[in-house]
Amino acid sequence: MIIRVFGWLVVGGSVGLAEGLSWRFHSLEAGNPKRFYLRLFISILAASIASLIAAGIFELMRLLRLMPAAFKPYEDPLGFAVLGLCLGVAFAITNASPTYLPALRAGSGFEYQEEDHQDISVLDEDSEDDDPKINSSMLRFITYRSRDEFDDEKIEEGMSIELPRRGMIRIGSSVKSENKADIYLPHLLPYLANIKIEGNRAFLTPHKRQFLKIAINGTKLRSRRKVSLKHNYVITFYTEPSESFKVPKFYRFVFYNRFFDPMA
Repeated sequence: MIIRVFGWLVVGGSVGLAEGLSWRFHSLEAGNPKRFYLRLFISILAASIASLIAAGIFELMRLLRLMPAAFKPYEDPLGFAVLGLCLGVAFAITNASPTYLPALRAGSGFEYQEEDHQDISVLDEDSEDDDPKINSSMLRFITYRSRDEFDDEKIEEGMSIELPRRGMIRIGSSVKSENKADIYLPHLLPYLANIKIEGNRAFLTPHKRQFLKIAINGTKLRSRRKVSLKHNYVITFYTEPSESFKVPKFYRFVFYNRFFDPMA
């Protein structure tokens, strides 16, 4: 009996290992090594526990002679059917559990490219770059592409910016060290808003006099009061007037507090 239980444990653990490793190839979230190894550990642990439960049920049925005589020749197939059922339940639970990973997904405004137009003026006179960027020392993109394949600071349409679980993110066009924007968006005010993340909650606080330059779900803010951000909220930041036709009218993000994974 001990050998059979150990064999089922090996089978379950192997299935969990395969599921955890394969997750890396169909989920952008796996680009974060910590999340990948956590998911791998959870998959192996859940599969191992499921296999032990299945083995316990099967061996208990044998011990109490609950197995009908007609099914005796099919004990092994039935046992693996029970194992498959328990593994299916285990993976349904682990895969369906929400991943609270706050992120901003770049939308309209970030398709703009200005490589051939270096004469565009910006509000912050110390700025020398018109590309929207993130502060890579504090933020990162959710991707498993190698660093050789993309700029690890430049924001592009469709890319998701992973936000810290706790802390403050400053949004604007300032590049000065004392007021440097964590999400730098050219042609905005040097400081327009910040996002404060507190675990599973996030709040946007607009500039106390420039709140009309921010819209939530298409509606411009009417006061400087902070806004509680919910999953799938669309945040729009309006740029300052410019003579250049290449300046986008606004930058738009979608906020997520559960991980948005287009490959899942």
